[in-house]
Amino acid sequence: MIRDFSVENFRSIKTKQSISFEPNKKVNYGIEDYVLMDASKNDKLLKFIVLYGYNASGKSTVLDAIDFIRSIQLHFHVSKREQTGFVPFLFDEGIKKSPGKFTLNFYIDKILYHYYISLDNNIIYKEELSFKPEGRKAIIFERHYDEHKKISSLIFSPRCNFSMSGKLILTGNTTNNNTVLSSYDRSNVNSEEFDKVYKYFNENLVAGIKPATNIIKRSLKHMEEDKESQNFYSTLLKKADFQIDDVDLLDGTNTKKREEIKKIVFEHSNDYGKFTFSSSMESNGTMRFFGLESIMYQLVNRGIFMSIDEFDTSLHSALVSEFIKIYLANSTKSQLIITTNDISLMDKEYMRRDMMYLCEKQKDGSSTYRNVQQFKLHKRILIEKRYREGSLGAIPHYGSTSLSQLNEGGDLID
Repeated sequence: MIRDFSVENFRSIKTKQSISFEPNKKVNYGIEDYVLMDASKNDKLLKFIVLYGYNASGKSTVLDAIDFIRSIQLHFHVSKREQTGFVPFLFDEGIKKSPGKFTLNFYIDKILYHYYISLDNNIIYKEELSFKPEGRKAIIFERHYDEHKKISSLIFSPRCNFSMSGKLILTGNTTNNNTVLSSYDRSNVNSEEFDKVYKYFNENLVAGIKPATNIIKRSLKHMEEDKESQNFYSTLLKKADFQIDDVDLLDGTNTKKREEIKKIVFEHSNDYGKFTFSSSMESNGTMRFFGLESIMYQLVNRGIFMSIDEFDTSLHSALVSEFIKIYLANSTKSQLIITTNDISLMDKEYMRRDMMYLCEKQKDGSSTYRNVQQFKLHKRILIEKRYREGSLGAIPHYGSTSLSQLNEGGDLID
């Protein structure tokens, strides 16, 4: 689970921006049992964060940053001439040539870990992984790039239990465009500490869901692999009031590929009887919700971190709210961060103000993020109302509605 992360010089982010799952300890909403979870013996974290902002303000950039941190740990570049995939802030020539910086603080087995990386599209300049097993910082590894020699040097903690030859192997495999963890996964060396952290990035930090992600295919595959999950899917569809009694998989044939495939069918009932329809007959909203069910299953049954961009796509606001409520009430080990334009969530009974971030673009084209709690509004003030009025920012300003008759002030010309 993630405590906080920060990003500097990445896509639309110029200066250091941070998102934190640490709850404001001075705030008591009376819903802590639902929205907080135990990270360690003394620390609790938020289960849920939502990002608001107008189109192109940079909401998705935060999720992209998390995905980037994950992907560079899991992807190994065979050639040292391959690029890392890093994209800097492009509106400033000085910043454009500078490395990006990423920091991630996360928990594994109730122990806090710290990861830092500085890189550009060709070179990783610095990496550090440390943790606090007994409340005190202990380095696992450090990595520095030597500008003169054009190679990276690594320092390993004795906790890694690497032999001298093991250190030489891993150092030799860690080329300038590969992270230490991705190189470790391709090296003939072994360390319990490295295994534990690599497993976290590979299994617990799940690849984010984008608007183009085929989440329906995920649910279909999940139902096929886990027959017991069918009841879970049917129950959620009933709760969503789609007038669906059951969902099932039938064998079908792909005539082009001449292979057996699975087909999703939904059972409806009314006063005239029961009727079965294929997925092509269902609405986009129904299929979107069905796709999200595989995500819900993971959030409830596994300890994962999940991000979903444009969560409310094709969904009624009541369904969006119901999904979040079910997740918060039933998940004890997972975290979810989403972007949405559904501002009706802002004043729901399960929403704390430290769970909401507002994103907006500055005049130089950079994105900034502010936690709603920072505005220090009275608890009786409705956040949605203030947001609509524009007093919290992160909302577009169109000026005049005329396309041709505009004066310098943006008003209609008489």
